[in-house]
Amino acid sequence: MATAGLCASATNTYSSTVIVTLTNPTAGTLTITHGGQTQTLLTTSATTTLTATFDNLISDGNSHTVLVSLPGCSTTSASYTAPTSCRVELGLAITDPGVCLPGTNTYNTTGVISLTNAVPGTATITDGTSTTTIAISAGATSVPYSLTGLPSGTGSHTVTVSYLGQTASTTYTAPASCSIAPVCSLSATATAGLCATATNTYSASIVVSLTNTTAGMITISLPGTTPVSQTLAANTPTFTAVFQDLPSDGATHTATISLPGCGTTTATYTAPVSCSVAPVCSISAVATPGLCQSATNTFTNTVVVSLTNPQTGILTVTDGPASLTFAAVAGSSGSFTATFAGISSTGASHTVTTSLPGCSTISTTYTAPVSCSLAPVCSLSATATAGLCATATNTYSATAVIQLTNPTAGVLTVTAGVQSATFVTTTAPSATFTVVFPGLLSDGATHTITASLPSCSSITATYTAPTSCSVAPVCSISAVVTPGLCQIATNTFTTVALINITNPTTGILTVSDGPASLTFATVAGGSASFTATLANIISDGASHTLTATLPGCSTTSTTYTAPASCSIAPPVCSLSAVATAGLCSTATNTYSSTVVITLTNPTAGTLTVTNGGQTQTLLTTSATTTLTATFDNLISDGNSHTVVVSLPGCSTASTTYTAPTSCRVEVGLAITDPGVCLPGTNTYNTTGLSV
Repeated sequence: MATAGLCASATNTYSSTVIVTLTNPTAGTLTITHGGQTQTLLTTSATTTLTATFDNLISDGNSHTVLVSLPGCSTTSASYTAPTSCRVELGLAITDPGVCLPGTNTYNTTGVISLTNAVPGTATITDGTSTTTIAISAGATSVPYSLTGLPSGTGSHTVTVSYLGQTASTTYTAPASCSIAPVCSLSATATAGLCATATNTYSASIVVSLTNTTAGMITISLPGTTPVSQTLAANTPTFTAVFQDLPSDGATHTATISLPGCGTTTATYTAPVSCSVAPVCSISAVATPGLCQSATNTFTNTVVVSLTNPQTGILTVTDGPASLTFAAVAGSSGSFTATFAGISSTGASHTVTTSLPGCSTISTTYTAPVSCSLAPVCSLSATATAGLCATATNTYSATAVIQLTNPTAGVLTVTAGVQSATFVTTTAPSATFTVVFPGLLSDGATHTITASLPSCSSITATYTAPTSCSVAPVCSISAVVTPGLCQIATNTFTTVALINITNPTTGILTVSDGPASLTFATVAGGSASFTATLANIISDGASHTLTATLPGCSTTSTTYTAPASCSIAPPVCSLSAVATAGLCSTATNTYSSTVVITLTNPTAGTLTVTNGGQTQTLLTTSATTTLTATFDNLISDGNSHTVVVSLPGCSTASTTYTAPTSCRVEVGLAITDPGVCLPGTNTYNTTGLSV
């Protein structure tokens, strides 16, 4: 028995529950197939009932069939009807763009939210910096809204409504300004500081003078850098922006300054020429192994790395499978100490490798202490390090290196906050596992990573996360992919992807699945959701990857398995032929050959029959079953002959027959006696023989 659950409006999906009742079952594996999804359940001779649940099925209101089979028992099916679509549809329309109010030079605008399949929730209306929320009740189809106090004369506006992860937008033009106010103006000067020899960089200062300004967001842009934006109060007289760590290149640079409702201006300056005299970067390292610890038969190796004139980058110190990283800063010499604990005491030679991109790579060898263990003791050790903060996302990656001595067979679990990773362990003298936890929020706090192996022990390692490096809300993207069922008529399916963006940047979101892609326009601020429906994808049962990319934000990829092929192969076309020879005609020493062709599931086309140097063509249709070809005036030679029959899009066949022997009538003449002359008549008589 198969039953369908209710449609979930957030995803337009439902769950189906299949209850299988067994009588006198055999022990084996029960297979339950629901469209492109399959589940297997083990049975015994005592099993009477099994239940399977299929989730994330598209609500389409159609009839679906579930197949259940148990080898050695039987196969059965059950049908049910899926719930109809409950997808929430969202629309937005402006009913009145408003008129300018002279007293405040503002206006009020009203509009209507249109909905289908609405459920209780809250809709958020956004128009630039103005936002309001509207309560939505179940079943609502039209909900009015209004926004007040918007500044007149601000040109085109985009109004966006967000509701249950969906958005809709519309545009309108604000009424012209009706205020008589002083004219706003901008002017700016730009100056460059001196070149810093340690970094070959300089700072540029942009000083903006303003007159009669309105409140708004001023933006100062310098090519190759992140723009500086600041909200100004009305009548702000000056504003200064400083751009630091600019490369000294001696070139002319232009800064662009803009303030909505006031205008745009530029300021030009010349950067100082390069002043860099790069000192030589060098690395040295000393490895000092500790004593063997008899309780664990391990030791600790301490590596002291000295840097002279380093480059800015990541210093990596590696000892076998374990590695540690440190942040190096250009222009400063210093030393770093890398401690590798829990290394098995084997008495073998070890190599420590130290590298810094743009500087060099060196190797240092040492000899581990010999084993000091009387009996194998399972133990764990762990080190955790944090990477650098990524300013684009304000996140970092944490790397945990877990070293096991005399591990037991089992599952090692490594946990960092809400993230975890598992590894299968086997009995061995030692093992090392490295796991990277990405996308962690840079908060400058102390964090703990836990490693646990049942029947061995648990251990923790702490590290300090980098401090926040974000100057703006972190933009992030997530994607949930739901593949549809295979359509038998086309052997294709449709994939529905729900893309959620937190703190999006303004730009174009691209969602792609193989060669198919869709784009959506995003607006900075808040959050947004987009539904991408990609149709006509070939059902191949393979793993597919859907990628969502938003420039200035990030890229995320989600894999899913396509439904298996459901195409029904067309019937196979085949043909056969039988050839027979007629009697020899004595008048011409020739005969006729008859070829009978039998066709199964033929294609429409032109059938070609070839007998030696003669060829005939016959037309076929999908209903043709038999055709006959006759070849005349063939020479009777008593030999074997082959007839070839072919039909494009079907196949080729051949048959042989033996021609009749020659029946030609041969005539000859021979003189047996030419005769003698008879004197009385002066004549002669001759005789001959016909052969």
